[in-house]
This record gives sequence, structure tokens and C-alpha cells, in this order.
Amino acid sequence: MSALRQTSVVSVWHYRVLGILWALVGAACLADLHRGYWWEQRKAWLPALVGLLYLITGLGFAFLRARARRAMTILIVLAGLVFGDWILAGLMLGNRSLLWLALGGFGATAYTMVFILRSPSGRST
Repeated sequence: MSALRQTSVVSVWHYRVLGILWALVGAACLADLHRGYWWEQRKAWLPALVGLLYLITGLGFAFLRARARRAMTILIVLAGLVFGDWILAGLMLGNRSLLWLALGGFGATAYTMVFILRSPSGRST
């Protein structure tokens, strides 16, 4: 049995809440497929790929899977870079709604990364 299964109840619920949050982000990417922009640009595979990655990894993270934890670490770094870019764009363009959206996303990303780094790694100690 992995060390992830021997974590506290609070830690398990953190995994579940954060996993469901990122699975909902993936579902939102999949829901964005209906927009004409993706089909006109012939890039409908992009939100489908990103959405499936976040949806599958988020559900695995919620069920305490060690592989999902490693994959989530990579996806969180990518999300942090995207939200950081949005913060800069919101500041430079003066778009307050984009800035607040990006700050919220960056906060959730940072919280998830800190949780991943501070929680038990799944290795037997």
C-alpha cells in the first residue's frame, strides 16, 4: 500500500477538492469546443487535448493516484505559466476582469503546487 493511502483525513479531502477543481477546469476546456473559433482555425484538437488531460489527471488526483500526482505537477507548472502570462497581459492592457481571473487562477495553481510539494510523496519512508 502506498504512503498516499496512509495520509490524514484532511489531506485526503484536499486531494479530492483540488482534483475535482482541476477536473472541472478540464471539463470547461471540453465545453469550449463548441465555439466556432476552434473549428475555423482548425485547432479543435487543442482544447480537446488540454481538457482531457486535466479531466483525467484531476479525477486521478482526487482518487489519490501516484501517477496522477506526478502528471498534475507538470500540468500545474504549465497552468502557472499561462496564468502568469494572463496577469502580464491584464496589467499591460488594463483589462481588470482578465487580471482578476488570472490572479484567481494563479492563486489556485500556487496553492495546488504548495500542497503537492508539502504532502507525502507516496514513497515508503
